[in-house]
Amino acid sequence: MYERILVPLDGSDVAEEALVHAREIARYFGSRLYLLHVVEPLLVPSLPSFAGPELSAREHPGDAEAASNYLQGWVHALSGEGLAAEGLLRHGSPADEILDCQEGLGISLIVIATEDRLGLGIFAGERTSDAVLARSEVPVLVVPVGWKPDEGARA
Repeated sequence: MYERILVPLDGSDVAEEALVHAREIARYFGSRLYLLHVVEPLLVPSLPSFAGPELSAREHPGDAEAASNYLQGWVHALSGEGLAAEGLLRHGSPADEILDCQEGLGISLIVIATEDRLGLGIFAGERTSDAVLARSEVPVLVVPVGWKPDEGARA
């Protein structure tokens, strides 16, 4: 039923709460987990123009390397548990990249936490999870922040 599960991770404990649920679903259905980290460009002021300062997108070189190491750590841990997992590193808007992966990889379920780090979307009043839920063409399991399954319910 859920052959391919996409789990967006931003390196926060909040995002990793979604992985707890995704891993159990994957174990039950024999699914492959796709762990996605999106490196967002930083908007920095560039040379001012007559209209005022302009913003340009730049990426900190260490971000992609740190994200890759983070993903590989999770892939290794999940593989050690007997789960099929793959790390994906993308650059851009988290919601857009999540939805692009959903379509491009044939994802059948997205598991995402309700809150994400304070990214650019927060200032515009948008959370990544809200945007994904509104635009996804596949089921989305939204894990509330701080919600933990009962100890007796764990497999």
